[in-house]
Amino acid sequence: MIEDPDTGINDVARVIQSDPVLAGRLIHLANSVFGSSSVFFATELTRALSRLGLKMAMDLAYSLKVPNLFKEDTLIDHRLFWRHSLGLGIMSSKIAQSMGANSSDVSHAYLGGLMRQIGILLFSNLIPEEYGAFLEEVEENLKAEAKENEHKTMGLINLESFEQKTFGLSSAELGAAFIEKWWELDPKVVYYVRTRPQNIEANVEHAIEIARYVLSAEGVSDGIIDINSGISREYIQARFGFTETEYQELTSELSTELNIFA
Repeated sequence: MIEDPDTGINDVARVIQSDPVLAGRLIHLANSVFGSSSVFFATELTRALSRLGLKMAMDLAYSLKVPNLFKEDTLIDHRLFWRHSLGLGIMSSKIAQSMGANSSDVSHAYLGGLMRQIGILLFSNLIPEEYGAFLEEVEENLKAEAKENEHKTMGLINLESFEQKTFGLSSAELGAAFIEKWWELDPKVVYYVRTRPQNIEANVEHAIEIARYVLSAEGVSDGIIDINSGISREYIQARFGFTETEYQELTSELSTELNIFA
């Protein structure tokens, strides 16, 4: 319907309202992405769709439906995984907005954050025994390294390099290939899922990577490997140039937003 140029917001709203849970969560996410200020606060679906636009509404609907596509397993905590993925999407879009991104770039950052680690779910579904052993080994090695360097900040974990050495393929490549094959998403979203920038800078292109730092500092687990990065909000503010007020604005509603996957 969204791809049909003759479709209106009221038409889409009627379909979404046939699923009350989806409708309620979509309103909640709309307020989260744009901030529940007096300027924009939606209590009904048509207002949320009017403010978001149909494209962004579809992006948000992915947040609520994509988790159902993957069967749960014991390798990762799926509730934490999807809370973290949603947090990445929301935080990435907020950071992109704060840096002056247009609505398309905000949408791309949102979906790119939401789907950034989808390749990990593919690994855990396709080769559960091998990937489970891999995760255990990586976690043991990282904990041993942390113990040896107890006064050193571990930093963010990038599983992709370990995956490449073990399997000859990273979850970033696997996730991007999956999306390209099955979903008609903007190439920019696929780029975000596939790319792992080495030198992260304070710009819209790196909003998702900055969001990872923020979630780590705020103690939002990804449900994959349990290890403390040691990253603080002070470090993030110094590295990316956020003031204390700007950082608080980014994170003020984070816990409420993540309750959608509580």
